[in-house]
Amino acid sequence: MYSKILGSIEFNEERLNSEIDQINKFRFSSAYKNYSVGEWKTCLLWNKTGRSNDGISVEYSGSAQPTEFGEKLEYINSTINGIFNMKTCKSVRIFAARGNSLIIPHRDYLEFKDGFHRIHIPLQTDSHSFMSERDSVFAIRQGEIWFIDGNQVHSGGSFSNKLRLNLVFDFSTETSIVDIFKDQKIYNENLEIKLVQRPELSDEKLSSILNLSFIIDHNNIRDIIAILAKIHFFFNVSSELMYDWLIEICNRSNNQKLIKAALRFKEYFLIKGPTIPFPLDEY
Repeated sequence: MYSKILGSIEFNEERLNSEIDQINKFRFSSAYKNYSVGEWKTCLLWNKTGRSNDGISVEYSGSAQPTEFGEKLEYINSTINGIFNMKTCKSVRIFAARGNSLIIPHRDYLEFKDGFHRIHIPLQTDSHSFMSERDSVFAIRQGEIWFIDGNQVHSGGSFSNKLRLNLVFDFSTETSIVDIFKDQKIYNENLEIKLVQRPELSDEKLSSILNLSFIIDHNNIRDIIAILAKIHFFFNVSSELMYDWLIEICNRSNNQKLIKAALRFKEYFLIKGPTIPFPLDEY
């Protein structure tokens, strides 16, 4: 697994909870709605312009500036400024999710020249929230500082009614991951990763999955994609298999339009990203 814990911090719960109350009042964006299932939203705290309506990640020269939302989080700002060299930071966002929601397995930076070092720090989470990288599923706990390797196929899921809030940073790749840290005492790659053990996917269950070919059509393809994207969180399979399953389901349906959409869907999320049109816009 390429993703890893880089350190851990202990929050002042009273001050953090006060700012979480603030965050709950912020305006969230659905800028990456094509990647999400259910209630999964983002809020810009720092970015290129300091304007919170600039919700899309971009490569640029210079350092991120706090938005009107970021400026309201005194405790969180003082914490991250103490930990990181923010001069190399390109954005800070809040990812919010709950209630059987997830990000579809995908690869990041497909539209960029260099991409970013992406760091996650959970502010609020529980035992029903997970991240994944290929065939590994793991929990990321409050205060853990994670490097998530967006070049690998990865996903995140929240299967609880409790709101999950992750602080997410994009740093320039011109700086090493070690040098992102202003406080080198926090940097520690020896912390234990909590992997989630899942049962094997039986041939019978796989057959049931592929038999979705009997019902798939243009009205429910998004619902079936949502089902396929969740399976790896609960069974010991790679998240990438959802694309092969979708293609096989569409092939068995003998619907040429769906077959084309399934092939383009895999191309969009794993190979070309937003450099091509989103393949399900007509659905």
